[in-house]
Amino acid sequence: MNFRSLREGYATLVGLTRNPDTYACGIDIVGPSNLETLLRTVPPYWEAIRVRYHQAIGDLDTEEGTTARS
Repeated sequence: MNFRSLREGYATLVGLTRNPDTYACGIDIVGPSNLETLLRTVPPYWEAIRVRYHQAIGDLDTEEGTTARS
């Protein structure tokens, strides 16, 4: 079993998807299941976090960021 929250919760979901034979189950408390939705709905007071996410996974409003996720 894999039990996590926030970023680790997302890792739990990815692990379950990419390695279905490794885990019998996973628990994601508040991890995002859709990174595009997360980045498009970040509140203004999370601006520093949004910048870090864009650095890590790309800015969805640019061609480079969109193709990096394809």
